Parts: sequence; C-alpha cells; structure tokens
Amino acid sequence: MSTITAISDIRSPDNQALERQRCEQAWQQAVQSGDRHALGSLRLHIADATARARRTPGAREQWLAWMLLRCALLLPRRRF
Repeated sequence: MSTITAISDIRSPDNQALERQRCEQAWQQAVQSGDRHALGSLRLHIADATARARRTPGAREQWLAWMLLRCALLLPRRRF
C-alpha cells in the first residue's frame, strides 16, 4: 500500500484531474444505486487524496482541487 501512496504522490496534475473525475463519476453512480459501501469507500479515498496533496510540497492547487471535490460531493448530502 505504501508503494501505491508513493506513486500517487508523484502523479502529474493531469492524472490527478482524471482521478478526481473518476471519483466524481463513481460517486454519482453510487448515489443513484444507493450503494452506501461504495460511498463510504469513496469518502475515505477522497479524504486520503486530499490529505496526501496537502502534505506534498508545491501541490497547493491539487489540494484545493481535492477540497473542492470533497465539498461538492459531501456537503449536498448534509442536512442543516
């Protein structure tokens, strides 16, 4: 698992953008099908990617992009 983390840390911004797009599509599919397990897994994956981008020097734009995705997907499901 640490090898996967190390590889994902050095991915190009384009590859990370594609990963965010895939996460968003998977999220929409999971919401439509009511798959709570997939939603939980995606929530953890997005949180890990956000934290990883935050720890990576010079990856502020990537961190902001992951945060934007996280907020866009998670906040609409919250009830205030």
